[in-house]
Amino acid sequence: MTTAYVVVLAVAGLVAGVLLRARLATLDHRYDDEEGTRTLGLAWVPVVCALVVPLVAVGGWRLGGWTLLVLQAVVALVLVALAAVDLDVHRLPDRMTLPLLATAVVGLAVVVAVTADTSGGVRALIAGVGLGAVYLVLAVLGGGSGMGLGDVKLAPSLGLVLGFHSWSHVVVATALAFVTGTLWGVWLLVSKRGGMRSAFAFGPHMIGAALVVLAMSGIGPVLDQL
Repeated sequence: MTTAYVVVLAVAGLVAGVLLRARLATLDHRYDDEEGTRTLGLAWVPVVCALVVPLVAVGGWRLGGWTLLVLQAVVALVLVALAAVDLDVHRLPDRMTLPLLATAVVGLAVVVAVTADTSGGVRALIAGVGLGAVYLVLAVLGGGSGMGLGDVKLAPSLGLVLGFHSWSHVVVATALAFVTGTLWGVWLLVSKRGGMRSAFAFGPHMIGAALVVLAMSGIGPVLDQL
């Protein structure tokens, strides 16, 4: 991976982020009864895309070549969009989570076919099903006051992509999501911005943790080109 490729990926991430920001600004992800919701700033979207896309993509290239590079770049963009929507309306729409799952399944099938990494494919499948089951149990135990079904539908996609890398990726990303989520909940209590029963979007914590862990695999190769 040359410096030129890294720069191209960063520029592509920035352009995609600008387009994504414009799309999100239309607020077409809101229901009619959500139109009065306070609009959150979206200036962070292009910046995050420009930083995350090249790191996540290079990490994919390092493990599985160009097929995994493309898959992880696409997944990263969808995850950023999902995080923005969840922050806005505290909801992860089916029209985004379900196509993401289909993309992850088909994309990884192509990666496995190209790389012949069947062990990684099996691990990804087990991780996807397992992580989805974990979040489903948490949602059921929470009785609607904890994890939402949107989080449950997002979890398999994260498990699939993280699991193809290693079990450590799955465990670290999951633990990091709960750590940051817990810290955010404590902050809401301490700052008196919420109470013990206050709900907040957990999707961005799941997404942020997954992207950080995936990006870590690309930091070394990127730094080598600087």
